[in-house]
Amino acid sequence: MPRALAYAGGPGARPDAVLARLDHVSAGLDTAPPATALRRRPDGTWRLTWCSAGHPPPLVVPAVGDAGHLPGAADPPLCVASDFLRTTHAHVLGPGDTLLLYTDGLIETPSAPIDEGQRRLASEAVLCRRRSLPDLLRVLQGLSDHRDDTAMLAFRVDEAP
Repeated sequence: MPRALAYAGGPGARPDAVLARLDHVSAGLDTAPPATALRRRPDGTWRLTWCSAGHPPPLVVPAVGDAGHLPGAADPPLCVASDFLRTTHAHVLGPGDTLLLYTDGLIETPSAPIDEGQRRLASEAVLCRRRSLPDLLRVLQGLSDHRDDTAMLAFRVDEAP
């Protein structure tokens, strides 16, 4: 973000002005929509909206049933195609559903197609659906061959009262 703010300030942007702008922008981020947003709806469900910058699709593990990767093609990584029109996707999460956002390092290996890694992830996530989120993430981390960086973020909707 500081580099973008410095760029927006032009060639004469002073460091103090860039950092002051960063403070201002950071203070307003709780009202600005990020690239991925979760918003609670009045009925207790959550609406997920996201835009992918080349990452694999989010995985949803429903309270009951098979896990599935959310549809929608990934847009190119950031800073690759400045004229590309990005796409926002949406999905509603119900009580007990678990959302997993992750990087390709979790599922990609040189010896297997990426869709095989996605299937392994979905299968293992279903087996662990009742675990706490920290335990779920620890188990899923074991799927990585550790050749690439891995990041995961999990969110679970509260069960209905």
